[in-house]
Amino acid sequence: MPVVILSSAGGVFVHECIGHAVEADHIAKNLSVFKDKLGEKIGSDIVNIVDDPTFPNQRGTHKVDDEGTPALRNVIVENGILKNYIVDLKFSFILGLKPTSSGKRESYEVPPIPRMTNTIILPGESSPDDVIKECWKGILIKKLDGGEVDTATGDFVFGIEEGYEIEMGKVGEMIKRGYYGES
Repeated sequence: MPVVILSSAGGVFVHECIGHAVEADHIAKNLSVFKDKLGEKIGSDIVNIVDDPTFPNQRGTHKVDDEGTPALRNVIVENGILKNYIVDLKFSFILGLKPTSSGKRESYEVPPIPRMTNTIILPGESSPDDVIKECWKGILIKKLDGGEVDTATGDFVFGIEEGYEIEMGKVGEMIKRGYYGES
């Protein structure tokens, strides 16, 4: 069933479903559905996702990562095509990819690992109303209540805190709060 996710819920969704699965340690350990998918279509033409530590005043913002790599905007998905992973220095050597300023460490006592900074679905050209009008039957999600993903299979589950039925291009009844997923 088509799902329309408003920006108020998109961050949680992209973090869990895409972000963790493109972290290079998951790729290298065969724990990602996106392994060997660079250059392949993984989403709609309108989907563009970046991991951007230069995005001002956010939790993941930095000038250099914990390995000293200067911050740069990393295009993960462009027009539905997987363009890059989230890569630290160690996995840049293992995978033969450029580091993406994603090396993070919990403390000086542990080595850095590749992790997201500010992972964002970029705005599209269509308004939410236009997208809803094109949906014959689906779900509109305004707010998620957390979730999790199995990065190896792509299976996910999310709690919907606020969601509505879409019928014939119009927003309908509120759906019952609960957990929904896909396998």
